[in-house]
Amino acid sequence: MVKTFKNLAKSYLNYIKFAALKIIERNGYVLLLKNHYSELCSKLYLYEDETVYLKNYLNSAVKIIDLNCNRYGATENNFEIFDEAKQWKSFGIEPPNRSEEYPSCRWIEGGLSFVPDKLRVCPNCVEGGGTPGLTKFSGGHFSIREVLTIRKLIITANQNGGFNGCKKCPLLLKKMWAPKKFLFDTICLAHYTVCNLACEYCYAIPEGKQKLPLSSIISLKPTFEWLVEEKYLSTESVILWGGGEPIINKEFESLFIFLTRYGATSEVYTNGTILSKTLLEAMINNKASVMISIDAGTKESFNIIKGKNLFEKVVKNIDKYAKANKYKIILKMIICDKNKHEVIPFLNIAEKNDIRIVAYDVLTYNNHVSQEIIDCAAILKYEGIKRGIDVRVGEVGTIYNPNDNIRQRVEQSFNLLSGRNRLESNPNIQSTDLTEART
Repeated sequence: MVKTFKNLAKSYLNYIKFAALKIIERNGYVLLLKNHYSELCSKLYLYEDETVYLKNYLNSAVKIIDLNCNRYGATENNFEIFDEAKQWKSFGIEPPNRSEEYPSCRWIEGGLSFVPDKLRVCPNCVEGGGTPGLTKFSGGHFSIREVLTIRKLIITANQNGGFNGCKKCPLLLKKMWAPKKFLFDTICLAHYTVCNLACEYCYAIPEGKQKLPLSSIISLKPTFEWLVEEKYLSTESVILWGGGEPIINKEFESLFIFLTRYGATSEVYTNGTILSKTLLEAMINNKASVMISIDAGTKESFNIIKGKNLFEKVVKNIDKYAKANKYKIILKMIICDKNKHEVIPFLNIAEKNDIRIVAYDVLTYNNHVSQEIIDCAAILKYEGIKRGIDVRVGEVGTIYNPNDNIRQRVEQSFNLLSGRNRLESNPNIQSTDLTEART
């Protein structure tokens, strides 16, 4: 039964480390079940379904675990509650008050986003708010004290009416936020804009940044070696690789391997033009996922949007990534006027390669997304669900302008479409079908 519980815990609660005796670690709390089970249940900060699951199985397993404590040498010295105050005070800062619920997100609580010339709280951008900045950065070490000072400022502001840069962000979640054992556990690497394509919707092209040489990319290896050595970076970090195109970075392979061996899991956002064997291996081992922005369903539209004739190569790479782990690949489409008619061919590519997850997004910096684009996104969701594909929403263009209510409008169109067609698959469905349904 102990073995059964351990397998269940690992399968469904991957952030809980169940070491043969009874130690559970979650967001900085390390508790010995033998003598502190009741405290464990009261101290852990879990989502509702996780709480029910965890308590049910711990209740049935705690006695069995208790009987085996001596076998593994469990003692009172194994019990430790992480002292967040001590960590923050080492930088001369009192930690934020977390005694009540408040709106926040994983980035505010433990994030770090590397962008050109600076560090930010997160990679997201919301109109009227922007992306909260942290400190200037040109490689090497940076000021932890400055980062924590701004983190506390944002948390405190969100506890008292809202931080201006975050107020409109739909990613905020109001709940109890637990202290963390490590200062950073969510990282975005987008510190350059160098790319091998020239997507017509990319913000970097009009700014002239896309044409910068590879030699302009700052090395981050020394920075992460420092973060690891000082134990600032979580051993269970999530690393988001963006850019620019991350795989063309000469440091990608070595830094990726270094962070993976440390324990991190990676999410790589790529255009799919380059096949990385290192990434393939990590996907096989469930240590990485890949999101490929193909943004088209045909060669003709791909060439127009991407600026290069590489459609067949990308499709071949999609097939290889999918064969490595079909549950660790997401095919993405940024819907715009140039490809809105190709949501069905896009889904055909996903289905042909047995891809189980797709995502849609819209162009960033749009003051208003047309109803036709909204309807095409609803069609993509509708047809994807009918094919057994998990359809997700991107977190770039769809959150930029909260006043445009993009996600809500897509859901309204989807509900209208579902009611009219009773969720019967229709590969010939068009956005005009929704226009007619409204009249």
